[in-house]
Amino acid sequence: MIGLLLWAAMMLFAWFSGCWKVLLAIFLMMSLHEAAHCLAAMLVHCPVRRVRIYPFGLCAQIDEISYVSVGSALFILAAGPCMHLLFPFLLQAMASCSLISVSFAGYLMEINRAMLLFNLLPVVPLDGGRIMQTLFHLWLPYAKAQRLGVLCSFAALPVIFLSGCMRDAAGMITLFVLFIQELMQHARLMEERMSFYRYRLSHPFLGRRKVHAQHDLFRNRTNYLQEGTQLIDERTWLKRLFHCRSGQNMIRF
Repeated sequence: MIGLLLWAAMMLFAWFSGCWKVLLAIFLMMSLHEAAHCLAAMLVHCPVRRVRIYPFGLCAQIDEISYVSVGSALFILAAGPCMHLLFPFLLQAMASCSLISVSFAGYLMEINRAMLLFNLLPVVPLDGGRIMQTLFHLWLPYAKAQRLGVLCSFAALPVIFLSGCMRDAAGMITLFVLFIQELMQHARLMEERMSFYRYRLSHPFLGRRKVHAQHDLFRNRTNYLQEGTQLIDERTWLKRLFHCRSGQNMIRF
């Protein structure tokens, strides 16, 4: 409800300021971007928890994207940026039908290009950063992959600043917001890890077998953990883990 009110207030301001066409186009681009994520999620049976309305577009919440198979997650994450590859053709078609002017179509293409490049930056929680982090899951256990994704995102921020492409006031504010996002992502690493374990306990992964001695799970494998001379399947390991944590919480309280 709040998002809808903010969007209405922004459009009211845009109407009186005379820039409503540009802001409406940005809203539609971002909304179609999120719609592509939602459609891809539904195709791989990954639930979309909710869709919020923000002033500059819709925002889909797909909680399980960090837990499903790497292939499904990459498909969902790539769907949004791929929409931006279709927008130039749509804008050209609209210009050829005289629905918008050629100059306005060119202006929107520049905006679309900037949105795509920004979204593909290797910084979590942008799509580029999440794609990078998801690829780490191909060869690293869950916790290490998540941590490496956040560390690479932190490292990317000064590189982006030094490149000079975001040194204006808006760019500095954006980088600061992304830095705060990284701090929040880092603070949630343990919470995300335990959420992943709870998901795997109720959604066993049927795939290639992975035998290892890590105290963690490989996201895209059926895990068997070595403990001395014993080999424990991941479901048994998870049940024991949550039983131990439950006992620790009982003692703590």
